Amino acid sequence: MRASSVHVGPNFRFGHRHVGDVKLLGEMAAERGFSLDVHEGVKVHGEWVSSSRIRELLAEGRVSKAGRMLGRPFSLSGSIVHGSGIGRSQTVPTLNLAPVEEQLPRNGVYVDADPREWRAV
Repeated sequence: MRASSVHVGPNFRFGHRHVGDVKLLGEMAAERGFSLDVHEGVKVHGEWVSSSRIRELLAEGRVSKAGRMLGRPFSLSGSIVHGSGIGRSQTVPTLNLAPVEEQLPRNGVYVDADPREWRAV
């Protein structure tokens, strides 16, 4: 990728079976001429922010909390497709997105009553 700078957290792992760590990445940075910045972890409301935790929250349907950890609302984009009518049965207008190769929240209809507290219904 020819990166000039890489930024990671202190627990960053990479590669097959996550055998690469910050020390190895530092060695690679020295060999390949890019800078490496290791940043301290971040807490939101007393909980460590991590990509793993955000994926867990999305899998649980806790989109608002995942958004707080991201520092922005979680969002998706994609092609609109015909759904199974769950939103219509609850008189809530909805859009259904075609599946994509990324992290999706738990299946459900998300109601925009208070976007800070979106949960699957």
